[in-house]
Amino acid sequence: MSLSSPGLTRVSQRQIGATGETCLAEGLCVPADVLTQALAAVATVLFAAAVLLALSRLHDAVDALDAERDRTQSERDAFAAFVDALSGIDSENPRLTDGGPMTATGSRVGRLTDVVDAYRQTVMDVPHYDDEYDDSLVEHMAAEFGDDVALAVQNGAILSPQLKRTLHASALQAKQRRERLLAALDAEQESVSSCTRTLADVDETLSDVDPNPDRPRADLIADWQAIQSTRDTTVSLLESRQADIHEQRHVVGQAGGPATLYEYVYGDLPSSYPVLSLGTSAVEETRSLRRRVSRVLVEH
Repeated sequence: MSLSSPGLTRVSQRQIGATGETCLAEGLCVPADVLTQALAAVATVLFAAAVLLALSRLHDAVDALDAERDRTQSERDAFAAFVDALSGIDSENPRLTDGGPMTATGSRVGRLTDVVDAYRQTVMDVPHYDDEYDDSLVEHMAAEFGDDVALAVQNGAILSPQLKRTLHASALQAKQRRERLLAALDAEQESVSSCTRTLADVDETLSDVDPNPDRPRADLIADWQAIQSTRDTTVSLLESRQADIHEQRHVVGQAGGPATLYEYVYGDLPSSYPVLSLGTSAVEETRSLRRRVSRVLVEH
């Protein structure tokens, strides 16, 4: 879709003057039709460049989705590995003395140390951990499992059966959150790919429109109909995409608070809603071209 000024898409001979000469500087005059052809060629190049730039933003969105999917899959697998490692660590029931719960022995501390080691070797060992989180173990565990669980691992005397069950359940929930996010990312990736194909077709149609008054009237009418059809297609795409956004239930927790999937994935792009942004530009382009073709038809 074109993000350029409507005046850059096509330059008609009527705008420049189809007869006579046009002087670019004193003593330098060229036939108007030669100047028209030159400007039209430049405009076509600029339009094509704008199209490539616009579509590249959708490719950037796909790249962002791919990167997020890789990170999420790594985290899902890491939590699955932590669950497996936790299953191999024995828990111990606390024994009571006259003074209450028994203080920690070396073996008991070792069992909680095994939990800490397993968390470091799985969840905290994903390639992007430092770039994305850079949290201490307690901070990250608190974010994933809750403060109580994190403090129990940090300060607890033993790995009790209850704490082990809580860790196991919390790790499974963290894994399932990643699985739900993966499903949402896959759906979004399919949607963006479909929208990209549609908008590429829209760009191709609009780039072929030529509101040149010297063209046959039948060709101008065909262009007007193509513009209208393209506009209807783009509006339908925008309405569908808008409905998907409103119905979207997936929310991702972040340090700054919950964020929608779109804000989470596309936050570093020029727009958190790249399809809507580019689709809106396409609709504006159809309006501009339709006005220009209509004006030529009226004067034809």
